[in-house]
This record gives sequence, C-alpha cells and structure tokens, in this order.
Amino acid sequence: MDVLENVLDPRFFELLFRLLVAVVCGILVGLEREYRNKPAGVRTHMLISLGAALFMIISIEVAIAARAQGYANADPGRIAAQVVSGVGFLGAGAILRTRGLVLGLTSAATIWCMAAIGLAAGSGMLWTAVFAALGILLILQFFTAIENLFRIRRFRYMRLEVILKKETKVFQVRKILREMGMVITEESLEMVFGENHYQSVLYFRGDIENSITDRLMALKGVTDVMLFNHMQNTE
Repeated sequence: MDVLENVLDPRFFELLFRLLVAVVCGILVGLEREYRNKPAGVRTHMLISLGAALFMIISIEVAIAARAQGYANADPGRIAAQVVSGVGFLGAGAILRTRGLVLGLTSAATIWCMAAIGLAAGSGMLWTAVFAALGILLILQFFTAIENLFRIRRFRYMRLEVILKKETKVFQVRKILREMGMVITEESLEMVFGENHYQSVLYFRGDIENSITDRLMALKGVTDVMLFNHMQNTE
C-alpha cells in the first residue's frame, strides 16, 4: 500500500519529469556528437545527464529526510557535489593524445556540460537545463559554420588500409603520405593470401580522402585503398 501511495504521489511524477527532461537534453546534444562521429554519442550523453539528475534528486531527498529526522545541518548539495569531480574521469577518457595532437577536447567539454545540465534538471531548474542544452547545440553548430565559412580545416582522424602486391614497397606508400603532410601512427603490415595488407592511422587536415586514394592507387602493385573513420564505433 505504501508503494502505491508513493507512485501516485504528485511529487513522484515531478521527479520523473525532471529525469525525463535530463534524458531529452542528453539526446539533443548526443545526436550532434553522434552525427560527427565523436567518441561520446547519444547513449553516453543520455546516461551522464540522467545519472547527474538522479544524483541531484537523491541528494535533495536525502537532505529533506534528514532534516525531518532532526538533522539541522543536512546539506542538499553534498552528494551532488561529487558529480563535478566524478565526471572528470569520463571527460578524460574522451581525450586522446598522440604525437603531439590532442583530440576529443570538445567531447570532453560536452560531457562536463551534460553533468551540469543533469544537475540542473534534477534540482528542478528544468528550463535552465533545456536552454543550456540548446545553447550547447548552438555553440557546436555555429562555430562549425564559422569554420566552414572561413575554410578553417580541422584535423581528420582516419584508418587507412592498402592492399599491395609483393613488388610494391611499403616505403613508397609512406613517402606519398608524408608528401601530402600526413601524420602516420599505429602502422602494421600483414600477409594475407600472398598480398600485403598495410594499415595505419592518419591525421590530416581537410577533405582530401579522394586525393589520398587516387595517389595511392596510382602506385604500381596497389590493388585497393580503403579509408575508415577511426572513431566511428568507439562510443
């Protein structure tokens, strides 16, 4: 009977609505990150926002219950305050550093912001949470448009696979990539059914995938060239 009364309590529906707002905000920002093939996508942003909102609700409800039992110094922000430091570990996991390049800072920043949005939703500041999520989308989209307008090219991060016949030397592939200004990491070479499969991760600026493919295919003995978004499935 107590369970039924709790479920029918208007306060219960209010808390559920707060969680729902947090999830919607996570979806909005997560879709943008997913569209750009970033390491933290829809599920990650939803869970961060929902979790932060839940921690905020728990923090408030525990403080209310404690005060009802006579604890005058119960702090409604004590549990929620740990979210700020805890989410830093998630943000750090989204940042990659290799050969002087730092990737994932924007995704780490959105993770940090989603935790704040979840706390806002969990505390009942619903419109603040919604407008903050919309603000993040505006910032991400607006500055992408500005970069395109001024032709500011960001580094791309892609995996390359080249299938070579025996007479083609790997150093010829490397030479072309370096001539095109590539940063090459994670190289490997495997023999599969008499053909060499050369793989590496490339960092380059601009939309030059077709040029990479054309120049490598022009090499004698190269039978196929494939480029993949390296972080496409790493949410």
